[in-house]
Amino acid sequence: MSSTDVGIHNNKDDHIDEELFAFLTQIPPKSFFLKAGAGSGKTRSLVCLLKKLEKERGQEYWIQGKKVAVITYTKAASEEIRQRLGFHNFFVVATIHSFIWSVINAYTSDLRCELRKLIEFQIEELEIAERKGRKGTKTSDKRISDIAKKRDRLTKLDSILQFVYDPDGKNTQGNALGHSEVLAIGAFLLTHKPLLQRIFVQTYPILLIDESQDTRGELIDAFFSIQKVHANLFAIGLFGDTLQRIYFDGKQDLASVIPDGWELPEKVMNHRSKKRIVDLVRLIGTDMGGRDQFPRTENSGGCVRFFIARTSSNRELIESKVAHAMVEFAQDSSWEKDCKKLLLEHHMAAIRLGFSDFFMPLYEISDYKTSLLDGSLAEVNLFTEIIIPLATAHCSGNKFQVAEIVKKHTPLFHKNDNMPFVLTLDLLKDANEKTNQCLRLWDGKRDPSCKEVLKILLDTGLFEVPASIASILDWDASGATEEDKKSESFLQNVAWDRALDCPVSEIQRYSEYIKGETSFATHQGVKGLEFPRVMAIMDDASARGHSFQYKKLFDLSVIDDNVKNVKRLFYVICSRARESLALVAYSDDSAGIQSYLTSKGWLHQDEIALIE
Repeated sequence: MSSTDVGIHNNKDDHIDEELFAFLTQIPPKSFFLKAGAGSGKTRSLVCLLKKLEKERGQEYWIQGKKVAVITYTKAASEEIRQRLGFHNFFVVATIHSFIWSVINAYTSDLRCELRKLIEFQIEELEIAERKGRKGTKTSDKRISDIAKKRDRLTKLDSILQFVYDPDGKNTQGNALGHSEVLAIGAFLLTHKPLLQRIFVQTYPILLIDESQDTRGELIDAFFSIQKVHANLFAIGLFGDTLQRIYFDGKQDLASVIPDGWELPEKVMNHRSKKRIVDLVRLIGTDMGGRDQFPRTENSGGCVRFFIARTSSNRELIESKVAHAMVEFAQDSSWEKDCKKLLLEHHMAAIRLGFSDFFMPLYEISDYKTSLLDGSLAEVNLFTEIIIPLATAHCSGNKFQVAEIVKKHTPLFHKNDNMPFVLTLDLLKDANEKTNQCLRLWDGKRDPSCKEVLKILLDTGLFEVPASIASILDWDASGATEEDKKSESFLQNVAWDRALDCPVSEIQRYSEYIKGETSFATHQGVKGLEFPRVMAIMDDASARGHSFQYKKLFDLSVIDDNVKNVKRLFYVICSRARESLALVAYSDDSAGIQSYLTSKGWLHQDEIALIE
């Protein structure tokens, strides 16, 4: 059946919302995985379900002390859902990290036990590397220092009365747990502690997970194990689209591991895009084993064009010409002044926006990739939340704002628990002198390096510096053995050593990019968003061969995981467009690309153009 035949039925998915409610409220409840493609109204269905649950079960749950838990991937998504729900306390809407912490934070003895195992494992790895490595080198000194710090943390574990969650890496005390520790320990406790499982299902008889394909794999496994044991009392609702899995630690092939007996409802409408764009997105998706999609009746028309330029081209000029051409092709004069440029690779954005020296070294470290892309890398928060706002206030002459930032963040004004705190004139003078010493780095319109800033912070104690980057100032790779150079800790040190050589302004540009405040965006930044006009840019030369190679996407002879990853990103970006879509590829193989696009049926020959 063609999309034209089915597209006339705009209410084709209307039964889904009622089905989801029925699954969760029948006895026993039924868990489900809602397959919802791009533009299908997944978040709308989630909010509709929550409102209906609150209306029908709100009073009952309030009396019994129960709540519906909703896990989202980002803080922004959590805030959006809370706003749509009117901030009702019937729900707990949170990111995965904060939700897991709320579940496990009271179990101090269990946290202590699992953290001890985790630290002991890390010490063992460092000691093995030290035995194999060359003694007396800077690398060896750093490793010995790390071992000592971890041993010191071990000795303090028994004295900790309560742990705290420290997502920003600001807490230097031994009772602070970071992102990865919370998730690792949380997954273990939820899987192996029957009492915790019983308390969990009694408190949250319904757990709904948005963007489930990107939720940490071991936590999905933990939730599955709880549901299997407590199927009569506990139900899970997964909302997602496996074709839009774009984070590295998401559950791979989620759809294929859904437990037996779960319901698998499916939304097939695309309410966002015009028919021509839906047709393209549908073909890309079905090529990856995805579902069919159909446009709304009123969304006829739409425009898609593919432009191929040589790799030696002037990119700014080419993209200006593309926008001008789209004015005619799409019959839309707004193309030259209002289109969203989406990049299919972060290195492309880093080069174009000027933060590659900071970004690229860290992006090579697998443990940093997800947090670097979602803006949660703790070490960076010192700059994005304190240093950059402080420098901005200073450069604009806003002394009041400078004072407010220092007052809020400096440990110089923090009360010591063992003695009364008195804010004296001498203390204020000392803080002012140290602040000025730091801010003088920007005098004469200088753009200081991150290392320059860190050195002053460590010398003055003006702000806390995460230990993971404080040690980099004294780190030296000379004398490292070949075995040393293969270790994870060595590679992380190398990455930070290179990244922190960059000027502070690079981190500012990186932060603006991650927050979606620049003229360019990528798949992570725009998932869930939509734009009337989209220009998707593919440029292997700018990507420097990292992670994804787009020339492979347009090569019928290549079938590997790289191509699958690229195709998912291509799907995400193309599906952001509502009215018209321009695809721009920089390549010296125009014939090969044209052959691929037409043979796959993605585009017609008259929709492909060479541009000089």
